[in-house]
Amino acid sequence: MQARLNRKDELLEEEKQKQQAAVAREVEKRKAVEQTLNELYDWIGELHTKINTANKEIQAADKKTQSAKKAKTKADTLSAE
Repeated sequence: MQARLNRKDELLEEEKQKQQAAVAREVEKRKAVEQTLNELYDWIGELHTKINTANKEIQAADKKTQSAKKAKTKADTLSAE
């Protein structure tokens, strides 16, 4: 009887250790996924910054182009007179 109880205790302890190991593996997987997501979010943030900078540069270039066109039109008008 005692041997059966001891064996049952051993089996319960083994099962407990297996569950703890499974939980530890799952925690490691989740940490890896979380780290990957954080890296992706950082990368996306960097892309947004680059896109915003490029858009501002485009807008500035467009303003200069419009200004130059106006000046050319004005110069053409004055030279035509």
